[in-house]
Amino acid sequence: MEEMIADPLSMLIGGGVGVVAGLLVSRFYKRAERSEGKGIERTVDDYELNRSKREIRALMLEKEVLSSALMKLYEAESEGRIGREDRERLSRKYREKLKEVDGRINSLQLVVEVGELERLKKELIDLFEGKLAEIEKRLEEARKRMKLEEKIEVKEEKKEEKPKRVERKPKSEAEEKVMELRKEVLDALKELERIDVD
Repeated sequence: MEEMIADPLSMLIGGGVGVVAGLLVSRFYKRAERSEGKGIERTVDDYELNRSKREIRALMLEKEVLSSALMKLYEAESEGRIGREDRERLSRKYREKLKEVDGRINSLQLVVEVGELERLKKELIDLFEGKLAEIEKRLEEARKRMKLEEKIEVKEEKKEEKPKRVERKPKSEAEEKVMELRKEVLDALKELERIDVD
C-alpha cells in the first residue's frame, strides 16, 4: 500500500517542484529582457500571473489529496489494518510533503499578490494619465478662448479711446428733471442768441 500511494504522490510533488522552478527561472529571465514601458517595470507579467493562479489551484488539489491520505492512515490504524509505527512513518512523509506544498502555495500567492498589485498600479497610472490628458486639453482650449477674449477687449478699448459725446441716461427722477431743465435752459439761450442776431 505504501508504494502505491507514494509513487503517484511523489510524481505529483516532483511535477509541482518542476513547475515552481520553471516559474522562477522564467520570471528572472523575463525581468532581464523586459524594457521599461512608460516607466512602469513589472516583475510579474500577465502570463506568469495566470500560470501562478493555475498552479495554486493544482497545489490546493494536491493538498487535499495529501490531507485525505493522512486521514485514511488514521482510519486504517483505528480499523487495525496498520500499526501505530507504520501510521507514524507514513504520516511523517505526508506531513513533510504537506509542508512543501504549503511553502510552494505561499510563494505562488506572493507572486499573484505582486502581479495583481502591479496590474492595479498600471491601471491606476493609465487612468490618471488619461484624466491628466483630458484636463490638459480643456486647459489649452480655455487658454485659447482667454487669449481671444483679451484681443477683443483690446480692440474695444481702442474704440473707446476715441472721444464721443454720449448723453448719459438719467438714473433717477431728480436727474431726469435736471436734464429737462438743462435742455430748456439751453434752448432758451439759443433762442436769445437768435433774437440778438436779428
